[in-house]
Amino acid sequence: MPYRQVEKIRLVTLGIRAAASSFEDVILESFSVISTVPSLKRVREAKLQHRCFEEIVEKFCFEFGSNVSFELVGFLLWPVMFSVTYFGNVEIVRICLQHFPDLIFGHLQSGNEHLLHVATGCWQEEIFNLITEIPTTRANLPNSKDNYGNTVWHSSAKLAPSYNLLSVSGAALQMQKELQWFKEVDNFIDPGKKDLMNVIGKTATEIFMEDHKKLAEEGEKWMKDTANSCMIVTTLVATVVFAAAFTVPGGNVGDTGIPVFLQRTDFLVFAISDALALLSSSTSLLMFLSILTARYAPEDFLLKLPRSLIIGLGSLFFAIITMMVAFGATLYMLLKDRWESFYIPIIALGCIPAVIFTKLQVPLFYDMVQSTYGSGVVKKKKTQ
Repeated sequence: MPYRQVEKIRLVTLGIRAAASSFEDVILESFSVISTVPSLKRVREAKLQHRCFEEIVEKFCFEFGSNVSFELVGFLLWPVMFSVTYFGNVEIVRICLQHFPDLIFGHLQSGNEHLLHVATGCWQEEIFNLITEIPTTRANLPNSKDNYGNTVWHSSAKLAPSYNLLSVSGAALQMQKELQWFKEVDNFIDPGKKDLMNVIGKTATEIFMEDHKKLAEEGEKWMKDTANSCMIVTTLVATVVFAAAFTVPGGNVGDTGIPVFLQRTDFLVFAISDALALLSSSTSLLMFLSILTARYAPEDFLLKLPRSLIIGLGSLFFAIITMMVAFGATLYMLLKDRWESFYIPIIALGCIPAVIFTKLQVPLFYDMVQSTYGSGVVKKKKTQ
């Protein structure tokens, strides 16, 4: 490299450091109020480093965009592009591609590799969206291969990095996310290209089945353990409310079988809530039974098994609530005339176990609903 270019790079580097230092002073001043809080201080430092890195890359791209050969730029920036794509820093990728669009194909010592393979293999949906918005990339997506003959669909079939998997709780939800990502990339592939094999003669589907075999087994165990635990509670609820339907509070009139409190409003509340508890607990029991008897094919983790678990948990929550309503109505009928001040605290104490169980299971229910019926793995941009 000519001496003038080397000296210019050195001077610009010093300028970037000065800009980063001034930016640091501004950030430190704005965060001076919370500098004594350790956790917020670590967040501040991480954001500061991230922003300074963006400033450095943007300064470099702007200064040498037209003065340095693309080979040199690729040699310097491709390792950066690879690293930030791997860890999901979409802003750095956007800055680099704005100045050097050809960097999307990357340059490695072993040959050329499309940057989209890195984003797909590391489950970086934002970078995947950014790259696929480029018309030439989207048009050549089915034909792009890495050095081992893997298409983008092959890359999506591989098991995600551990830091991505650990962001999802439960092996079944992890398997569902993997399937959602695999199906999402599948939407971009030409149907005629889906049977392409890599250099070792494997299709994307075969790679997915092999790489996710252990995760599918862990997901099956997690699903069965969850269903077994909830079935115990469901069975108890169904047994209690079924028995309560034939041993109504207050008893029956003689041999007619007509309940003594039949004409009372609180008895009507008891009867309706008990019937709803029995129906919902029976529904929950059937859903958990279907989970235990499922065949557990990989595609079942996408919708079938999560939907059964959602219906089962939702029905169980509703059964517990209606059972407690029936319990409260019964105590009200039996105690209101004699111990009017006692039935309210008794009902409140009786609700504590139900509240505890619901609080423990609601996060799982929410995660399952969000994962199954949410916006999906790849967030679509709203059209203007």
